[in-house]
Amino acid sequence: LLQNQQKYDFTINMSLTLINEDNPIHQQIDNNVVEYKNSGVMMDPMLVKPYETLSEAVKDDTDESLFIMSSYRTSEEQEILFSQDSTIATLPGTSEHETGLALDVYVQYYAGNGFLKSEAGQFVNRNSWRYGFIIRYPLFKKGVTGIKFEPWHIRYVGEPHAEIMYRNKWTLEEYIQELTVGRFYSFKNYMISRQKADSIFIPEGLIDVVISPDNQGNYIITGRTDS
Repeated sequence: LLQNQQKYDFTINMSLTLINEDNPIHQQIDNNVVEYKNSGVMMDPMLVKPYETLSEAVKDDTDESLFIMSSYRTSEEQEILFSQDSTIATLPGTSEHETGLALDVYVQYYAGNGFLKSEAGQFVNRNSWRYGFIIRYPLFKKGVTGIKFEPWHIRYVGEPHAEIMYRNKWTLEEYIQELTVGRFYSFKNYMISRQKADSIFIPEGLIDVVISPDNQGNYIITGRTDS
């Protein structure tokens, strides 16, 4: 139930949906992905412009071209990868790749753990937050995420969340935990609130409102307080 719904234009997406072994997705998301620049790479539409801008910044700063090794996967594709090697692929339903929100990136000659040996890899790990992405499985956080350090795996969460997580060195798990249900937070010209699914309230005056389920029975509301 969305209170004062008629007052707002809002977008509902999965930008802050937590996906891991404890919080699996419950359905395949196959109708909300698009092809990126006729490349055969499929991703959530939210990622198209931010990724384009990120890849242009990488090229400008390092003169290296950023490529995508893996993006959206169907649950069937995830099942095949998991059956082939369960040490590098998670159970179907627990991979962010099934949402189209995650990208495994690389540059020529530098992929996987070697990505950080490239200038582009270092740029992405330092600056992806500027474009709405986080390093989803950062160093020294396996105890939180359950996944070892993957400097090549970026996940779109949008503004201002990527910046908040970067500056606080939080994973998505830690960030969502920091958002007390029912409380409102301000960051720069944004207001953020995590609210129970049965009753969502949007304060008056917010623009560009985004509502994302957290996959824990709540929704995270984000809006700007000015233009």
